[in-house]
Amino acid sequence: ELTDHLGYEKGDPAGRELPNARNGSSPKTVASEAGPVELNIPRDRDGTFTPRLVPKGSRRLGGLDDIIISLYAGGMTLRDIQHHLTSTIGTDLSHETISKICDEVLDAVDEEKLSRPVDRGVSGDLRSG
Repeated sequence: ELTDHLGYEKGDPAGRELPNARNGSSPKTVASEAGPVELNIPRDRDGTFTPRLVPKGSRRLGGLDDIIISLYAGGMTLRDIQHHLTSTIGTDLSHETISKICDEVLDAVDEEKLSRPVDRGVSGDLRSG
């Protein structure tokens, strides 16, 4: 990603002539479905690089959200999900974080339901769809 952003490969002498350059990396730990993952996020001197694979401010990878939603949809409580994630993959998320993930999905589902057209059927009766 940084190579695309800067326009040259790491170690390429042509990059020395460009105004923006690589500027090391910053360590970051993200929670994933395989447990905590240590990353080194590259930086540029101008501070204009924004990673797309693991965006700035992100503390979880997408697959973990899917697991949480699946467990919640299966009837587990938020505390049960928290315990399950800690005991199975070593990811320690707070009760509030898990609740926020579930709330975001529930809000999206409610929005989808409200945006669907009403099916009046053949007889004109309202039917929930």
